[in-house]
Amino acid sequence: MKKSLLLLASLLGFITTNVNAQCGSGNTLKPSQNCRGAIPICQLSITYPSGYICGPGEIPGEIPSSSCLASNEKNTTWFVFKVYKSGKLKFKIRPLDVIGTNNGGTDYDWALFKLPAGQQNTPTICEQLKNNFSWQFSCNYAAGQGVTGMYDTTGTQQLDVQNAGGTKFNKTKNVSIGEYYVLAIDNFSGGTLTGYTINFADPSNLLHLDAADISPSEDTIVMSSISQVPNCTSNSLIFSFSSPVRCDSVNASKFEIKGANPPYTIQSVLPLNASTCSLNGQTETYKLLFTPALVDPNYKLILKKTVKDLCQNEVKLDSINFAIVPSFTVSISSVNGLLIGTYIEGATYQWSLNGMPIQGATQPSYSPVTNGVYAVTVTKGTCVQMGSITFNTIGVKENISNLVKVYPNPSKGVFQLKVTEKTNCTVSDITGKVLWQKNSVETGETIDLSNQPEGVYFLKVKTLSGSETIKLIVQQ
Repeated sequence: MKKSLLLLASLLGFITTNVNAQCGSGNTLKPSQNCRGAIPICQLSITYPSGYICGPGEIPGEIPSSSCLASNEKNTTWFVFKVYKSGKLKFKIRPLDVIGTNNGGTDYDWALFKLPAGQQNTPTICEQLKNNFSWQFSCNYAAGQGVTGMYDTTGTQQLDVQNAGGTKFNKTKNVSIGEYYVLAIDNFSGGTLTGYTINFADPSNLLHLDAADISPSEDTIVMSSISQVPNCTSNSLIFSFSSPVRCDSVNASKFEIKGANPPYTIQSVLPLNASTCSLNGQTETYKLLFTPALVDPNYKLILKKTVKDLCQNEVKLDSINFAIVPSFTVSISSVNGLLIGTYIEGATYQWSLNGMPIQGATQPSYSPVTNGVYAVTVTKGTCVQMGSITFNTIGVKENISNLVKVYPNPSKGVFQLKVTEKTNCTVSDITGKVLWQKNSVETGETIDLSNQPEGVYFLKVKTLSGSETIKLIVQQ
């Protein structure tokens, strides 16, 4: 029995986790000996001339300890596939040294694992496998040579797991579109070099029309979304395909941005998660860098040359429309007859009245001289935003009560206060930054703004009788 042979080999010291001892000097380990290097199955029949696959690969112990593969990765090769049509999953593993229908040949064992939904591209998915026995979908460790698989030859097979004393075939099971599976195949015979064919569409299978179609020929890959839309001061965006594509098939020459102020130069297109490319050779999400930064709201990202996945499915010419996100917004407030636009550090301003630019009105604030619709256009870099307000009040007085008098106003920066009762005062600029503050101000108090630039400032006074805001104008 197979278990007895394994125990005997262990007692004799023939089984070891030392790769060099198992493989001998000069033998090269292959990436497919580990789960994360699994070979994509891209057709209904795949022949794998395994050569001398020996040992557990560079990462031993990937199979859960409760799996029927008691040998736990004995000369293992890993495969991965996606289900593209729901139905009964059936397959045969036929050693290439089988004679006739099923006579002799290498003794292959296998375990099939269903990956959790949405996690198939997680970089650590293979590391998680060893601790998740529940992912095992079907497993066969039956003794004996010849054909094995998930294939019910009698119509009576009811077992998902075949241990050493079982048969070479497991029952077929339903699978659903979109599911991912990894298949680990062990070469128990060890030194046999012939390899095998994995067949998902054996003509002798009378129910093959019900079999799950794992061929990706029906798969359509598209550019599905832009997950990080650029604003008007950035020069990058993040986009995704509907399923992973080969990292080495994606480059800047295959993309184009169309919109206002062309042309745009695509500088690079790189995987968002480089480690996923290193592990799997493909990923879904990429970051695109371009120049210059975008200005107009509406654009189109165009794929002008095909890219492929590991199964050679092609993403045909495709495009995604997107709108840039403003990096700031602009509004206008009216304070005591003064219009104040949103303050943006480093921006330029242009005021207009009823759609016509006002000559010389290029500050964040503006004192209107007539009623109408006022707008301010704020420009920073390539980002342009506008705010507007309808103004109907003319000639708001500088001092609307007799509580506080300020003189001279305008001045070169020094103002005198005359108050009739106990007063608290605060001076701020158009951004709201407090420049001067004092409580219990008395007549003769001086406000010194001579070190501030020309412009309008706001004196907020509060007395027992009420409060008001007075414009202070500095003119050097």
